[in-house]
Amino acid sequence: MSQWKNPWDFPVPALAPGVEEADQMLAENIHAAMVNAGSNFLAAKPDEQYSSPQAFTENILSYAVYLKHGYTQRQYASPDWDPIKAGFKAAYAGLDFLKSLAVNAGDPNTVSIYDAWVAGTGQAFGGHLPEPTGDGFNTSTGPSAGPGGILGGGK
Repeated sequence: MSQWKNPWDFPVPALAPGVEEADQMLAENIHAAMVNAGSNFLAAKPDEQYSSPQAFTENILSYAVYLKHGYTQRQYASPDWDPIKAGFKAAYAGLDFLKSLAVNAGDPNTVSIYDAWVAGTGQAFGGHLPEPTGDGFNTSTGPSAGPGGILGGGK
């Protein structure tokens, strides 16, 4: 991607007339996950809510249902607010945003956090496996151990 976004760029609507507080709270929740996207989604052993796109979506849906039907006196949503529709919309916005975040923007071969997350390559430099060039030198990791490489002896 030519222009990667910053994790803190995830949009959060301001509370204003016509904006459900529950929608704003869902966006704040996802914003917090994006700010720490590298450690949340690319950890070797991520927390359960970050273990897969399905787990992330289920977590957001659960939070949306809580905002609508939680056992608090405070009402975060109007009676006609649909927590399932709002939860899916928020979760998909978060998943789409992950596609605009680089694992390592300094690596020309980097992939998005989303792509590394679903491929299980988040622990690799740039979120991708090394790319062999065929000449004993890997642009991501340096000289290889092949013939003529730093460990393979000379020609």
